[in-house]
Amino acid sequence: MTEMNDRRELALFGEGAVVVEVLPQANPFDLNDAWKTAFFNWLNAPKRCNANTRRAYEKAWWLLLDFTGKMPWQITKSDVASWVTAMHLSGLSAGTIAQRVAAVSSFFNYAMYEAPRTHPDGRETGLCEYNPAGGESIRPEICPYDKAVGLTLEQCLALLRAIVPNTVQGLRDSVLFRLYIATGRRNSEIRTLQKKDIRIVREGLVQFYWNQKHGQGWDDLPWDLWEELLRYLEAAGRPFDGLANEDYIFTALSEAGRRLPQKVGMVYNPTAQPLAARTVGGLLKRYARKAGLDPKQIHVHTLRHTTADMMLDAGWKIEDVQRRLGHANIGTTQIYVTNRVKGQNKFWAQFKALNDL
Repeated sequence: MTEMNDRRELALFGEGAVVVEVLPQANPFDLNDAWKTAFFNWLNAPKRCNANTRRAYEKAWWLLLDFTGKMPWQITKSDVASWVTAMHLSGLSAGTIAQRVAAVSSFFNYAMYEAPRTHPDGRETGLCEYNPAGGESIRPEICPYDKAVGLTLEQCLALLRAIVPNTVQGLRDSVLFRLYIATGRRNSEIRTLQKKDIRIVREGLVQFYWNQKHGQGWDDLPWDLWEELLRYLEAAGRPFDGLANEDYIFTALSEAGRRLPQKVGMVYNPTAQPLAARTVGGLLKRYARKAGLDPKQIHVHTLRHTTADMMLDAGWKIEDVQRRLGHANIGTTQIYVTNRVKGQNKFWAQFKALNDL
């Protein structure tokens, strides 16, 4: 442990003598100071304000230095590749390995382009000339959905029962999370819905518009869910017919804990922003905890998987599920497929059971 700590100190924070191979006429002490300053500035950049992120990035860097036993400017692409192989052999997941390589790559990019160094001959370059952790070939391929699973019908029922619709917030959150389950859309596609994104085709048929990088289109909403959305807006003092086309459906609520009679007639800011992604995620975890579910295992994307599971259980063709979820590649949709009991119209029957709570 002492040797490891000594190497860390020498690598970035030490002031003692160091025997290293460096570029001609380069002073290893000057290099060490320059890398030390660059590392501090990179690690404490505003975009890394989250303490957990900083700890993870710093840990990745120390692990690389400990593995190679080299100074930062001596590390090569071969060194990083060997480090990745060693992490694989140790049993680390592809996601963890990719995260660590990405952290190291980020610092080397910073050293290349944002940490200037003046050479003895007056030339100015970055601290390093290339990124040894850059390139897709080093990072393991990972699938963002490989560990995600959907909720069972019983878990859905427990989650939605945990949302008591006797306040404006309760009404809002109930329809919000039912929309996620009914549509299978991504986080931003529901929480940023505006009035212009909803149209009544005829009695009994209402549709919503989605638009993301792989396409756009109109999809149906269950009529019962539409009526619940209208109740939420009425209770909030924002009837649907009175909204401007650009007004958001789901907005933050002041005094959200008060009872419905006290909320009716409230004046809302017409320029209100939609609910933030972090807010939606936090609400979901709160209700999951209340329902007796593990909040660490439940994210908004879990509801998307739940929708896919219910559709596949109901006998939908995988191509139809792909279109509904907006996957560009059917291979992504294929990840959702497991052995399922088919049942005609089972999906909508299941979802109606959720609405009939």
